[in-house]
Amino acid sequence: MNMHRSHLVPLLMACFVAACGRTAGPDPRNAQDDRDGLAGVPGPSGVIPSPARLAVLAALEEGSSEDFYAATFFASGHNTVRDVVLETDVVRSLAEHREVAESVIAVRLAQSDDPRLLVTCFVFLGRHGSPEMAPHVRRWMSAHEPAAEEIRNSPWHPWRHACEALRRLDPALGLPEDDDEVFRRRAELDPDAGDAEGR
Repeated sequence: MNMHRSHLVPLLMACFVAACGRTAGPDPRNAQDDRDGLAGVPGPSGVIPSPARLAVLAALEEGSSEDFYAATFFASGHNTVRDVVLETDVVRSLAEHREVAESVIAVRLAQSDDPRLLVTCFVFLGRHGSPEMAPHVRRWMSAHEPAAEEIRNSPWHPWRHACEALRRLDPALGLPEDDDEVFRRRAELDPDAGDAEGR
């Protein structure tokens, strides 16, 4: 029985998200965000988030939704997914509040396993990120748990988007062009390993 692609791809996407492990990232309003200095100012009923932080959190929430990625279901490769995501209001909002976005994304990379959220973060960083975000991307890549090659090569898996982002954020690193080679050597990317050996 043949299934129309528009019905098949959302089903495959749902299976892919499930295969990646935990899909629910941390609550965007968690305590870590308050500790990163982006929570805003105290108010009569608690902390009042800054408008920039609210915009960033809303953008990341939208950028991790299934509806957001529905526009990419026709994609045949990760470049298509990247190009579609780059043209969204989500990425434009993150770019408008880049400093705040990077601080929040640094926390998300350390805590979230949601592939849709991670793809959105890496696509944003690959186009708009500052070099200071490279260690956060490297840390995520070095700790990334092995996934089946066919899953890792999916246009919606964050690995290739992370590789692309890191090549732009830190060109001096000399990251191999072969993303599978990068995956095999991912432990070498840990930015903290050199510091530990030097102590």
